[in-house]
Amino acid sequence: MKTYSSVEEMQQEYARIRARLENPPTVEVEQPSEPKITIIKPTVDPIIYQVEIIKLEHRPEAVKTKIWWHEIIDIVEQDVGISAFEFMSVRRDKRLSDARLLVYALAADCCPHLSLAAIGRLANKDHTTVMKGRAKGQRHPSYALLKETLLNRLDQFNAKLKAGEGGGGG
Repeated sequence: MKTYSSVEEMQQEYARIRARLENPPTVEVEQPSEPKITIIKPTVDPIIYQVEIIKLEHRPEAVKTKIWWHEIIDIVEQDVGISAFEFMSVRRDKRLSDARLLVYALAADCCPHLSLAAIGRLANKDHTTVMKGRAKGQRHPSYALLKETLLNRLDQFNAKLKAGEGGGGG
């Protein structure tokens, strides 16, 4: 856990983190290119035979397959009414604890690319806290609705992308 020497330092750190969360890096969508064929010509040495090498360049379709940490924080902020600053604070009142448990459960279930240890690092907690909090968070009254909302956002993004509307970063 990081310690701060003053409230101003903590607020500056929060502002930096918040700016990074609100403006994630965007990824430009590249269209798959046509296969390129490269042929190597025979050399003058009679022992080396003519070899034909076919090199195919493939770029997968740009489809959003991940829900990111900042998306989970945002959706819980809207539902519970806390800020990310409050979420990251050391306060332990019931409202904040419930919000943290909800975030742990959503992150563990909707972000297969994040391990429990990675979720713990993002929340400045230990992975065991996330592991125990996940079970409690799944019993939260808003859990099912928020999980469905997150997965619907993913589906909507992919539907827009397939329809040719673009989509920004993913």
